[in-house]
Amino acid sequence: MTQEIQNTEAFKKLAKFQQTLLIKRDNRIQIQDAIIQARNIGYLEWESNNKTFPPAWKGIVKELAPIEIKTHDATA
Repeated sequence: MTQEIQNTEAFKKLAKFQQTLLIKRDNRIQIQDAIIQARNIGYLEWESNNKTFPPAWKGIVKELAPIEIKTHDATA
């Protein structure tokens, strides 16, 4: 997952010191958890529930998680 984060455009746009801080274990775990949550519920839903998440990190989550989760109609 570290490599996926480092390959995002959002990560590459960060200043070098921000990149260094972001890939530290504690911060990376927070981003990884956010990506998992966003993949489960969709980025838009995740973003509406996480207003205080750092904007720079949101860009990374947005790149690595789908915008919407398609739901299956149980009646079909």
